[in-house]
Amino acid sequence: MRLHRINHLVLVPEDDVHRGMLQVVKDYVTWGEIDRETLVMLLKYRAQLKGHRPLDREALSSLGYSSYEELADAILAGKKLTDLEHWCRCSG
Repeated sequence: MRLHRINHLVLVPEDDVHRGMLQVVKDYVTWGEIDRETLVMLLKYRAQLKGHRPLDREALSSLGYSSYEELADAILAGKKLTDLEHWCRCSG
């Protein structure tokens, strides 16, 4: 699940595979659905591209999005983060 350190955040899709993984680690982690406002804030302040570069407006436009809100809407609509060109990770 890529939880490499304490207070690490990972976005995972809501499916049977990940639900099963969460049940295995339920005594060690906490989880829940993310809302749009929190996701926008996460993208704005914590998301990183390859090379630990921040996800700034220039990077957003190179990914094909005009705002953090537009990217958050795409993610909430089911677009996988791995589908985004140059995406590396969101750290929490």
